[in-house]
Amino acid sequence: MVRAGLTRLSDGTEQATTSQQTVGRSFDTEGRLAAFVVPVEWLFILAGEFVAEVGGRRIRLKAGDSLLLPMKIPHRWSHGGQSNSGAVHLYTPAGSMDVWWDSKPDYNAPQSLEQRKAEFEKHGTTLLGEPLSKEEIDNTV
Repeated sequence: MVRAGLTRLSDGTEQATTSQQTVGRSFDTEGRLAAFVVPVEWLFILAGEFVAEVGGRRIRLKAGDSLLLPMKIPHRWSHGGQSNSGAVHLYTPAGSMDVWWDSKPDYNAPQSLEQRKAEFEKHGTTLLGEPLSKEEIDNTV
């Protein structure tokens, strides 16, 4: 166990942290796992395709690919067009976006960018801009 605001050091002791929190060390798991909590988003593509843009660079992600989306770097991502797609999406700090997703938001409902930004902020996250357009998705190699 590692309490909030602490990180576990390689010698097994804990120390206060305000950035990366180490919650599981390789020596705890006989080298099978190390777990860290950092302020980022991470995607792991399970099936199908997704398109992501990070810092202005757009890439297509396929099953088995993973992508780290740094918190302070503008990024956006979208389903790549295939009907059977899935991804593991981890993000920290979490805010309360998962609560918003429970309400099944209508992503196709007409909203201004300001309205959409306000909805994200209400749930502790920041919307940086417009979602990827169909043309941007289709033209990504």
